[in-house]
Amino acid sequence: YSINDYPCRRVIQEGLQIYSGDIQETYPTDRFKQMNIHGYVGIPLSDVEGKPIGLIALMHDTVIANKDDFEYLLPIFASRTSAELQRQLSIDALNKSRKQFKDVFDYSSVPVFLMDGNSKIISCNVALEITLGYTSEELQRFSLIDLMHPDDWIDSEVFFPSVINAGTEGFRMEGRLRHRDGHYLWTEAFISAVVDSSDTLLYIIIMIQDITEKKQAQDALVESERK
Repeated sequence: YSINDYPCRRVIQEGLQIYSGDIQETYPTDRFKQMNIHGYVGIPLSDVEGKPIGLIALMHDTVIANKDDFEYLLPIFASRTSAELQRQLSIDALNKSRKQFKDVFDYSSVPVFLMDGNSKIISCNVALEITLGYTSEELQRFSLIDLMHPDDWIDSEVFFPSVINAGTEGFRMEGRLRHRDGHYLWTEAFISAVVDSSDTLLYIIIMIQDITEKKQAQDALVESERK
């Protein structure tokens, strides 16, 4: 409902409000009369930046006699409630973000896989299974080193610092990945890192594009120019 004609609006705008026994006179709406409300106490709930995220409202069918108790205790209770509410909102937002990522990850037409700090594949989508011919279960037995052509692997002491330094902006590289039937595909990979608040690596996202035909065309062109 609209808070314009109720004390909730004043609570949000000005902070703690206590109406000891005159709430019906101050806000002559049918709602308070129907509920036989005489006393009202309200306090806003705020996030860490001070922005309102809700409020607590206590309504009494008698006159409020212990006003000082509310003035002392309610801000303490509101502070703890705000912290818990914001924590829950953060969890909800994180879960929503994870679901959105999973939906994009699972149904993307772009081959994608996730890798841990030991180069082990921890997850992949259907598009990668189709591109490389392996099932997800088979791919999760491999590390990236197992799939890459030996001539294309970058030493881990160079690779992982490069990934972390690039962060979410990522970087591109070309390399050959082994198909299940034994041949290698030329791929262009976009590689980015996901880190926590202390810059500890959580996992690496690698999106690939099969550029084998492009490489074959380039090789054919070079060969024709030699002739």
